[in-house]
Amino acid sequence: MQGAGDGEEVIDLEQGWAHCRDTGINPLLQRIETAFDDGEFERCTIKAETYMDVYDKVFKMCIQRDPNNHSEQLYVRYTEAIRMYLQGTVVPELARARSQNEVLFLREWNKRWKYQKILVQGLSGMFTYIDRFYVPNADDKLPLASQGFDLYSREVYEQYKANAKDAILSAVAKEREGEQQDANRLQTAVNVFVELGARVGSVALDYYRGDLETPLIEATKSYYFAHGRAWLDEDTCPAYMVKAEAVIRSESGRVDAYLHPSTKPKLILAVQHELLQQHQIELMEKPTGINALLEQGAQDDLSRMYRLFKEVEDGVKHIAKALRDHVKQIGVGYIEASKEEPATPAAPGQSDDHDLVKKLIALHDTYLNIVKTCMASDTIVEKALREAFEDAINREHYTSNLLAKFVNALLTKGSKVSVATFEQTLDHVVMLYGYIRDKDIFEEEYQMYLANRLLASKSESHQAEKTMIAKLKSECGYHWTSKLESMFKDVQLSDELMQQFVATCGREFQTELHVNVCTMGRWPSAVLPTCNMPAQLKRLTDRFKMFYVNKHSGKKIEYQMDKGEADVSVRFADADPSSGVRANAKLLVVSTFQMVILLMYNQRTEFTFQEIADGTGIPRADLETHLLSLAHPKVKVLSKTPNTKDIRPDHVFALNTSYASKLFRVKVPLMKAPTKKSVGVDPKLQTQRRHQIDAAIVRIMKTRQRLHHNQLVSEVIKQLQRFKPAAADIKKRVENLIEQEYLERDDADRRYYNYLA
Repeated sequence: MQGAGDGEEVIDLEQGWAHCRDTGINPLLQRIETAFDDGEFERCTIKAETYMDVYDKVFKMCIQRDPNNHSEQLYVRYTEAIRMYLQGTVVPELARARSQNEVLFLREWNKRWKYQKILVQGLSGMFTYIDRFYVPNADDKLPLASQGFDLYSREVYEQYKANAKDAILSAVAKEREGEQQDANRLQTAVNVFVELGARVGSVALDYYRGDLETPLIEATKSYYFAHGRAWLDEDTCPAYMVKAEAVIRSESGRVDAYLHPSTKPKLILAVQHELLQQHQIELMEKPTGINALLEQGAQDDLSRMYRLFKEVEDGVKHIAKALRDHVKQIGVGYIEASKEEPATPAAPGQSDDHDLVKKLIALHDTYLNIVKTCMASDTIVEKALREAFEDAINREHYTSNLLAKFVNALLTKGSKVSVATFEQTLDHVVMLYGYIRDKDIFEEEYQMYLANRLLASKSESHQAEKTMIAKLKSECGYHWTSKLESMFKDVQLSDELMQQFVATCGREFQTELHVNVCTMGRWPSAVLPTCNMPAQLKRLTDRFKMFYVNKHSGKKIEYQMDKGEADVSVRFADADPSSGVRANAKLLVVSTFQMVILLMYNQRTEFTFQEIADGTGIPRADLETHLLSLAHPKVKVLSKTPNTKDIRPDHVFALNTSYASKLFRVKVPLMKAPTKKSVGVDPKLQTQRRHQIDAAIVRIMKTRQRLHHNQLVSEVIKQLQRFKPAAADIKKRVENLIEQEYLERDDADRRYYNYLA
């Protein structure tokens, strides 16, 4: 039996192939070539009966028994038919188009790829039986469709891919210069690289990435390197950023229009590198750069800068550093300018200058708003802003003093801060307090001012005080604020105690007395100044002391005469009916020391300074301050002879019998001489710090027993949260503890310390 079965005619290879070629292959090629040119590409396929005729012929030639099974020869001739078409028609047509211009070449490039896909689809369909039964069992044979595309890759693509790439890159370059391009044509041309690579390449986008994308990225880098340099030289920083943002938007649209989506991050990265990353520092340092934008509050431009550079490696870090340096420079400038200003007023009623604190608050508000509005509250930029304020505020210790003084004015009766802004102002204060590294300086000052407000009943309200303490507690914890709360408790208990004293002993005395009993350790420590208690008050004060001691067995009470105030009725002149002069009497609100001084004038109307000093026992420095306040030209309760600012023992202070005031009740302010702001740490506070450092070192070493010097320094700094000790100060305290035999150096390694139990 010959052929496929009994009675069936054996199909000769040449005869069968001629039938397939003339009936199927050539008509398909002819239809493809003519239909596309006529714009009727949908008619490029052959009729179904013709298709089935060829399919049946191939089927029969492949199922014949050897030596008449022509599967292998049909596969070879299928390959040759496509090769001949590519070499004889496609390659010459592409060469002709290339010789004319890039537009015609891309049009032909697109057309030939479309033809190839139709051709492969049609022929592989006719020869399907080879795919099903021959290719799977043959070695190194591609499926018919893959073979057709592989032929196109080798015969056409390899020869003209560079021309296609150049034409596409040329069109991109022209489009970047503003020349309109046919996006559909470019998209189709690009897809040749994508689709052919997907059909032939081992990785789907191999052809596209290697032959088109990589050259495109390199061309993009070169293009924007040149343009970026030119723009940087000729444009302002805002104008440059507007161009850069427009370029990125344009390049993103280009990918969307005709490139593969995977190209977008690479292309944008290339643009960002050439326009932004390469020039960021130089761009920001231009006269119109970030410093100018920050000074102008140019939020649109700052927002654009953040949007652009947040996508660049370390871009936000450079912005953050520039902002930190800018804000720090302004803050330090404020502080340096305030150094020459007097720390205290030189005349009664003159308010303290809180300009520095107000400027720092305004500065923080301004740039915090920029960080939030323009930079999306970026944590890197927020950290930079925090560091800027920490560096500026901690440049001088007296900033802490001024902040405490600002709070004192805020919480003292008569504060001009409106109810609407009061809470916000407290938040600002706590914000600045949070930036202070040496918090113990602020805390000591704050506690002193609070004591004065409480003892003199000068607080705006106890509720306002408690609100402030609550905010401080949320920032620094309970340890320090517990002392403040204890001070309030003492004042409350003192009020209750005085009610009991008045109920028990009030009828014995005409003079009213109110005593605030301040528990030692809760209130700011102070030296009790000497003072001779006036005879008019001694019996009353002794009676209260006895009352207190009887009520609180085992406790001791001492009067702090430099605190408190008194209402003193002063008759400056008696009435003289003969001359029509009326009596001149006033109620003066004075300090306790001033009260002691004025009570001496019940004896006579003038005294020398030495007589006043001997009679009152008030320390000289305090006495001079209180006397000068009474004799100040704007007060003139006393008149001084001679009328000079200095005081000598024989200078005379007389009651001013011609004293005049429209008010009956007159408050005499306590003068304070102008002083230069202190830039150092109070000696008493330095002593406290040394004790705290010693305690921290001993605690750490007791736990660790043996520790390296650097580790010990790090641990001490970490533990001491109220201030930041210098490494040199810690080293001195270590040496002191070694002398006291709490520690010793390790004999084996002198960098280590051992704890001595």
